[in-house]
Amino acid sequence: VHLRRLKAEAEQRRRRNLAAIQTIFDNASSSFSHAAQNPKQIFIFIGYLTLLAVAMYTAREATRLLRILIESAIGKPKLIRETTRRSLHYTFISLVADKMLLSSLWDAIRGGYK
Repeated sequence: VHLRRLKAEAEQRRRRNLAAIQTIFDNASSSFSHAAQNPKQIFIFIGYLTLLAVAMYTAREATRLLRILIESAIGKPKLIRETTRRSLHYTFISLVADKMLLSSLWDAIRGGYK
């Protein structure tokens, strides 16, 4: 009884998967035939994708330019290359580590002169 039920469930899953695959291919074929009948819509879609890519690139470059302008306004040296840039997280950790190191050195110096 249990074996028959498992076989029936497997057959039902197989039919469901085949129906899903058939539906996917039917939708894809109707989409391709619709696209072949309306090439203007394809060009519009490609134009929108291109416009989106240009907008993203422009926004990235504008942000980079704004960052450079702000850094030059606050006086960052121009010789620092972008490859030596550190993230805010790394800068915070290094500041905390430097403070701990300096405080321990100061304690050692004060302790040495007592």
